[in-house]
Amino acid sequence: MASNVAPNMLEHVVNERMAMQRIAPELLDFLLAEGWRLLGDKFLRHSFTTYSGKLCATRPLRIRLEGWQPTAHQRKLLRRNADLNTVLAPIQINARTHDLFHLHSQRHDERRPQILSQFLSEHPEQEPVEGLEMRVFEGPVHIGSSFFHLGEKSISATYCIFDPASSKRSIGTYTLLQELMYAAENGYAYYYHGYINDVPSRFDYKLNFNNVEYYDWAAHAWFPYAK
Repeated sequence: MASNVAPNMLEHVVNERMAMQRIAPELLDFLLAEGWRLLGDKFLRHSFTTYSGKLCATRPLRIRLEGWQPTAHQRKLLRRNADLNTVLAPIQINARTHDLFHLHSQRHDERRPQILSQFLSEHPEQEPVEGLEMRVFEGPVHIGSSFFHLGEKSISATYCIFDPASSKRSIGTYTLLQELMYAAENGYAYYYHGYINDVPSRFDYKLNFNNVEYYDWAAHAWFPYAK
């Protein structure tokens, strides 16, 4: 990972935020391409953060969808979860959503999230653009949801929650793959799925996909991530 991250993060410090509002899908494309992401009631971008008490550099990530295919391991995961029922619908926050959020938040030792509004706006189904939800059921039980927002040519993976009792199913990766397949099938060009740090962290699973690119703050450009 170190080969993809500049050693001096202070050379190109970025730490910006702005209030969320309704925008055109093509404007979301532009913001995502400039390293912005959605978080609660704001847009933000940053070239550094703290993790495990240490300052570290960050790099936004995306997946180029042209030619994208799941890996052999990911295809196996999809087959293993073939019994699940996945429903695509506009984002709808209800009591079960909040229950899943609180169950999911217990997985985090550091920066444990407290409320769902830290990640989703008051009207996530329409703000800042159309928002959709992948709702996953094991039999009649709603065990997970992922939320994403639609640009004109890009998709923002906004947040994901699941019941830790279903951890063996890797619901986070499963819904991410479902979103990627939706994006590819509907002609989107890029899928933005967050960022990584320049130190090992719980975000590193985001690199386990084909066609990953990272944003270079100094060059203001995207480059293929060298695994």
